[in-house]
Amino acid sequence: MSRRTLWPLLLRAGAFGSLHGGHPGDPAVGLTVPIESAADFAATLEMLNAQGVKATLLVSLTASHECADDLWRAVQAGHEVAGWNGPIQPTRLEALSGQPVRYWALAASSQTGGALRKLRQAGIAPLPAPAREAAPGALLRVPLADLRAVLPDLKARGYRAVPAGELRDLRPAEPRDLLHHLYQRVVEDRYAQREGIIDLPAGSTR
Repeated sequence: MSRRTLWPLLLRAGAFGSLHGGHPGDPAVGLTVPIESAADFAATLEMLNAQGVKATLLVSLTASHECADDLWRAVQAGHEVAGWNGPIQPTRLEALSGQPVRYWALAASSQTGGALRKLRQAGIAPLPAPAREAAPGALLRVPLADLRAVLPDLKARGYRAVPAGELRDLRPAEPRDLLHHLYQRVVEDRYAQREGIIDLPAGSTR
């Protein structure tokens, strides 16, 4: 097993203080949206505000330079700011947003021992790989390109999208969460194989 494969599994098991999700009986999902640029920032806020939805904005270092004035206003509007990929510089995000950075998301290609140890030392919880689909208490990562379609779909299905930090009973991951995830994958894959279902490579909430 390669290190690139190992890190996501370790995060699902709670390594480096990673999180799992919220209460499985609460129809709320933790909505996170990666922000790579000023254009992403403006478009994301426009869509979220139009739907009356608050989210966790995963802000890259590049975007933080371009959107310095907007970060504080986003927090005042009820959004949460978290980090996205590297370099890991939480103090900059905190200074611009006026809000402590409690969470950080790393794409699979950015998950390294060095990055995860740096988050641990800073007291920041890494977010695990996002849920494959909406479920009570799940953490979702929705790219900007899918946001317009996902927001009304969540509402139609009875889910309430909230910032990750507002999930009821958000908790650290545990080894049993990894075992449950692996069991689910085995069951889902066997069902898909039996029914001839094609798993699309880029689902909107993955």
